[in-house]
Amino acid sequence: MKISVKLICSYLIVIIVPMSILAIVTTHMINTSMEKSAQEAINQNLKAAWIQYFVRGDQMKYGMLQAASENEIQTAVYQKNEEALLELMKRWKVYRPYVDIWAVVDSEGKVIKRLGNNKSGDYLKLNGLIEKALKHKEAIISTELLPKKVLLENGVTQSLANDEGMVLFVVTPVIMGDEVVGAIITGDLLNGDTFIPHTLENKIPGLKVSIIQEEKVISTNIQGESGQLEFGAKISESILKTISLKERFSGDQKIGDQFYKTAVEPIINNKGEVIGALFVGVPKEHFEILKANNIKAIALVTLLGMLIAFTIAIIAAKEISRPISMLADASRKIREGIFDVKIDSKRFESKDEIGELATSFKDMAVKLKHSYTQLENIVDERTRELLLLQKVNNLLNAGIKLDLILDTIANGLTHDFGYDISAIHLLDEEKNHLICRSYSADSKLVEKVEKLCGKKALGYKIPLFEGSILTKLIKTKKPVITQDIITLVKDHSNKPSLQILARPIVRLSGIKYGIGVPLLAEDKIVGVIGVGSRKKLTEKDLERLLNFARQAGLAVERARIYEILEERVQERTRELKESKEFLDSVFNSITDMIFIRDLEYNIIRTNKVTEQIFGHKIVGNKCYKILMENDSPCNECPAGRTLASGKSFIRETYHDKLKEYLLISTYPIASEDGKLKAVVETVKIVTQKKKMEEQMMQSEKLASIGRLAAGFAHEINNPLTNISLYSQIMRQKARGENKKMLNIIKSQTDIAARIVKNLLEFSYHHPENFVPTQLNEILSRAVDFMTPQFRRKNIKVKLELEDTLLKIRGDESQLQQVFVNMLTNAMDAMENGGCITISTCNNNNSVEIKISDTGHGIPDENLSKIFDPFFTTKEVGEGTGLGLFITYGIIQKHNGTINVKSEIGKGTTFTIQLPALSEHERENTDSR
Repeated sequence: MKISVKLICSYLIVIIVPMSILAIVTTHMINTSMEKSAQEAINQNLKAAWIQYFVRGDQMKYGMLQAASENEIQTAVYQKNEEALLELMKRWKVYRPYVDIWAVVDSEGKVIKRLGNNKSGDYLKLNGLIEKALKHKEAIISTELLPKKVLLENGVTQSLANDEGMVLFVVTPVIMGDEVVGAIITGDLLNGDTFIPHTLENKIPGLKVSIIQEEKVISTNIQGESGQLEFGAKISESILKTISLKERFSGDQKIGDQFYKTAVEPIINNKGEVIGALFVGVPKEHFEILKANNIKAIALVTLLGMLIAFTIAIIAAKEISRPISMLADASRKIREGIFDVKIDSKRFESKDEIGELATSFKDMAVKLKHSYTQLENIVDERTRELLLLQKVNNLLNAGIKLDLILDTIANGLTHDFGYDISAIHLLDEEKNHLICRSYSADSKLVEKVEKLCGKKALGYKIPLFEGSILTKLIKTKKPVITQDIITLVKDHSNKPSLQILARPIVRLSGIKYGIGVPLLAEDKIVGVIGVGSRKKLTEKDLERLLNFARQAGLAVERARIYEILEERVQERTRELKESKEFLDSVFNSITDMIFIRDLEYNIIRTNKVTEQIFGHKIVGNKCYKILMENDSPCNECPAGRTLASGKSFIRETYHDKLKEYLLISTYPIASEDGKLKAVVETVKIVTQKKKMEEQMMQSEKLASIGRLAAGFAHEINNPLTNISLYSQIMRQKARGENKKMLNIIKSQTDIAARIVKNLLEFSYHHPENFVPTQLNEILSRAVDFMTPQFRRKNIKVKLELEDTLLKIRGDESQLQQVFVNMLTNAMDAMENGGCITISTCNNNNSVEIKISDTGHGIPDENLSKIFDPFFTTKEVGEGTGLGLFITYGIIQKHNGTINVKSEIGKGTTFTIQLPALSEHERENTDSR
């Protein structure tokens, strides 16, 4: 083999072997560190799982603590009021639907009331949990196993794979004064409940969480090959053995067809017994990908180094091969036994080939070793920096809060970088103060300093006064390094803000050296990183911190931005919620019915009035099916017209189901581009309005007829008087048949006179005496007046009068005429006897009178005419048709209303509403 080839091979071996070793060692170190970090991350995830596990317990605890402090609940428990406690538990259940078991016990532990079962008076056995809470007078959270029978007694009907169910219980004592009067029991069944696993997976993507009861999974977010959750899956013996000793299990486990890095901790009941476990795991595939990427990067660098070394070796071999022959001769002499071999360097232009080669190799070995050591240190430092930055970025990408990210950086500076103390201060919005947001130091040291100074380190504000080293650092964005922190603090002793915490820390810890570097996000300064050490700090430390701070500053600024954006989003969400609640309140406070329907006649929203009238299940249905009970859109549908024309439309109609007149108005809702996308329809019930209009028309009719009647009465009154006078004179002289005929004339003349008198009474304004009046008394007198006639016709009268009936302002004589007229009509409607029911009651600020009979009823075609003058269905000579006409007029004078309902063959009911005296009028009346 040629010497040049040997040289090339030797050179390559000298370079490649260390580089390969370096690559292998670096890869191993990075992988080991990643494995450690991965397991630490799993342990942190386990802590997060425990926090989420007890969140529901805390929710139940604090909710029931608040409830137990209320007088209403204390009284209900003390009095053992089952109905009140049942209503309270129903109300609590609405706000805490996840709570499966609700019960209230007395001070002895006996069940007063359960929500899911009527059984009471027994003892609810929860492994001594109730007795413990009653004894110590404090709320207790514990996880317990309950048999299926006990769960069923407490209203839990869910099927269980095991013979027992795992329940997270909270027992909250109810204390009245200093006495425990009972306790509220709440329990959340964990079997089949995936809230905890899915909540954690949403917060930490890829995290797998299971709750284990004995040896089976009862709650999980792990899916099998079929996509179903792995309920009932069994846990390995190694995990069960570890947790049975009340110890944490950590390691790799295969779940399904995938390996996970896992951590498992036992779940312990009230008596310290292991009843299950909490399991978390992260796919190992994520870490394997990172390892593979690291190996590829290191292999690429190593390969590139080899290629460069090979090129250099070829060039060097050509230059070195010539003087190597001298070394070969010397080597041959040595083989021949000539060991005293000297090489004359002058033969090679004053260059001793062997000496230089030997020296070069020696120097090269020394330099290589030194270079290797330096490279190892650089790789180690850079690896720690990258791992810390990776941890920070992972937290940032996971949406972790800013304070936890800052704590991670501070802990990394002390634990990974080797400094004795580190602190991160962020600028406030006004840039007038630096606020300590995180630190890492000996906890005992910090406690001593805080106790000594009476100040908390976390959150402490340092003012940026003129001339301060920190102010200069902020303005210039240049780092500060000091070999004597004590002198630095003393030089600024006239500024107490700098020395309050700094001087005690320096004095107690013995830290002498310090570095402060700006925390930069590109060119923007967001804070300061400060480190202290008992060992001397160099420019190398300063450069390393500067490089780290530039990269960490971006992560911190992003986290700050996320924090600000999250606060703004929460504020905006709160504002939108309040705005929506206000609009919903306005929408639901409208007393008219409101529908919003899409282009296919589907109801997409309604207000509360609509739901009260038509029910709660109308949204999503066709409007014509719900409102009109039709199978297709209605003819002349207002919504259809609006859909066709894009314009508003109004229509009045009668609704057969509601028995009401409706005024329907429709309005188009258009998108920004002008396209119609929905229709708003308002429906107003106008039945009362129509009745008022009819009453106004009737009043006008009464007024017109009154004027007509006055003229008519005057015209015929005089002839009737003459006829009556002359007929009486003739009767005195007449005999026999003539006298009978004159009697008939006199009788008919009297009838005509009474008609004229009624007309005159109706048409003329008579003096009225409106005074506070008790209607029950007037009704009683009217009944007494009519009683003889009722007896003759075998009619019974039933009085249902309100004892505390409000008084009205009215004319007693007119009102008595009204009631006599109506009782007379009722009596005439019952030819073969019957019953008249008279009732009175208070109706808000009105008095309501109902007069019902069991007569033949009024046909529908006559109902609208009964208040017309001279309308009557009686035989000629039996009625004038003015009774109800006059009654209507008297009721109107009293600002009242009169309505009638009738059914053929069953009877008729007249309802009169008269305004009651105001509260002020009643007080004045009572005082008199």
